[in-house]
Amino acid sequence: MVDGGAPLLEVIRTGAQANVHRFPGETDFFITLALRASAVHASGDLVVASRARVEEGLKSHVELYDALMSMFGRRPRPPYTTHHLASVLAALAEGFAIQDVGGEHQHLDRPDLGEGVGSGWTLFGTATQAVIEHFTERCSCAAVGWGRPVPGTPADSASELERAHQKPPPKRRMAP
Repeated sequence: MVDGGAPLLEVIRTGAQANVHRFPGETDFFITLALRASAVHASGDLVVASRARVEEGLKSHVELYDALMSMFGRRPRPPYTTHHLASVLAALAEGFAIQDVGGEHQHLDRPDLGEGVGSGWTLFGTATQAVIEHFTERCSCAAVGWGRPVPGTPADSASELERAHQKPPPKRRMAP
């Protein structure tokens, strides 16, 4: 999807949807989450192992998000880092997973988000979009790397996410 040129909003929408739909059947996820939550009342070894597992997962997501930001010409918006972004998205995903146990995740119809973007969104996807809009910004850095703008080209102040919500200006009629 990413290599095929899908818009960032569609990547967010489908990624969040896949994340929500995988949780009900993944009992290992819930067991791990329960062990991590109860680790504070357990031995020091369990606390250390739990924290190491969280950091390992965040490190993997930081690498993924760095690559995605580079592909879509985005970077962390100061003072945030990619680690902050990964931490918030992980907490959001885990929170929705717990909230949705035994129930159905909330869905929204969001038409008019632009060409190539589906209208069926999860609430998790919408929240993910908001986090990405707040924690990242557009840059002209895709060719050089997410942290360094391409020399001689200013960073674009309106992000792809912001432009997706803007209506095109009305067409002007030319006088005869």
